[in-house]
Amino acid sequence: YLNLPDGQGAVLRTDSDSKLPPSFSINEGEYRIGVTEDNRYYFQPIYPHETLLNISAITFSASALLMCLAAMNELSEFGELNFPHSVGLAITEVTTLLTATLGIGLNTHKAQYLEEYRFHAAHTDELDTEAVRIYQNAQTALRQGRLEAALTDYGRLISRFPDSVFLAEAVYRTAKIHLITGDSNLAEAELRAILDRYPSDEVYDRACQTLAILAFNRGDMQLSKDYAGMMLFVDPVFADTPAQIEAVGLEQLIADWALNRRGILE
Repeated sequence: YLNLPDGQGAVLRTDSDSKLPPSFSINEGEYRIGVTEDNRYYFQPIYPHETLLNISAITFSASALLMCLAAMNELSEFGELNFPHSVGLAITEVTTLLTATLGIGLNTHKAQYLEEYRFHAAHTDELDTEAVRIYQNAQTALRQGRLEAALTDYGRLISRFPDSVFLAEAVYRTAKIHLITGDSNLAEAELRAILDRYPSDEVYDRACQTLAILAFNRGDMQLSKDYAGMMLFVDPVFADTPAQIEAVGLEQLIADWALNRRGILE
């Protein structure tokens, strides 16, 4: 099952052999994922009121059975169905009528929902615009100190737009927020993911530096030096790092970073 609670839905990507468009959007809701005989995945929307529909069907069956029993009891007692009916028969008749009406309405709505549901092709320019909007929202929230809102938008960008040019930055800033909120283990895992996946990205050096600071703060100088030594110095912020290492040594430079908390809170 695939559950999409977010009201904006999601954008999914498929391979070129899929019957779906390369990029398509689906609305919020729950979906059943299956595989066809030729090994193609498919998404089947699940009617959002399916539980209510099942309850109404069970209630209708139970009330209809009780209505029949009440009618048989009245026949056996009076030899005919009287009007007005006995209290038991009257109640079960009303209940059966109401649940039947509810069931018919829900089944009609379900048929219409499944018939009208469509997967919508997502054009590349629209995806890029949406990614920019989400990233800008996250940046604004971060500047305003609304960490939860920023974390939500960065997460949305990461999950929905894995090819975005903002992806590495979003992962780094997510790690930064987790450091601020005290979830250092998750932050370190996210920073290491940057090293594994974006070795030439400008975010790479900041991730290396932050990991070096964290290792230094734990007292693991060797690991700290290893992370610092992995820096590529591609970011202009760190253009003077080789000269600083030559002048004061790597250990002192890491200590200066840790003292200034540079790369974590800026």
